[in-house]
Amino acid sequence: ATKIGKEWKELHADRTIITTADYAMIHMMRRRMPSQVKSLLCGGSSEVTVRNTLNGLSVQCRIDHWMRDQKQMSDLKTIGAIEDIEREIQKRGYHIQARWYQRIVEQETGEMHDFALVFVEKAFPFRWRIVNLDADYQAIADEAIDGALHGIKARIASGCWDDPMPLRI
Repeated sequence: ATKIGKEWKELHADRTIITTADYAMIHMMRRRMPSQVKSLLCGGSSEVTVRNTLNGLSVQCRIDHWMRDQKQMSDLKTIGAIEDIEREIQKRGYHIQARWYQRIVEQETGEMHDFALVFVEKAFPFRWRIVNLDADYQAIADEAIDGALHGIKARIASGCWDDPMPLRI
């Protein structure tokens, strides 16, 4: 609210400014981060965009953390409670995201990369979990991705983008 504060905000207008509460939460998350997560997120590159083609379509992904030399990708997720991980994966399609990233990166590099979902609770005790999805999740995701790519190609070819399953009330 001060003149100096307003000047500082204007100087940093291109950045996201977080609240004191958010800063405290992030600080506590980092303090509670287990060594396995630190090792997984150590080195490599962050926020990497990969663009390529799948089934003749231009595609992309933005990887939270990529250790290319170790063939390892990670995506950080916040969650209300660690016990809800399975439900959140299904509800939010994290398995589809993981497989999507793997397929794009494999197309780019010629090599399959592992993908870990890294969950952290948004409140005390800020528990962490690393989740590697099994073959069943990957198969479900592959089916969803292939169906989506097929649908997009069909709509491009026909020029018709009507919803094939309209909402019925």
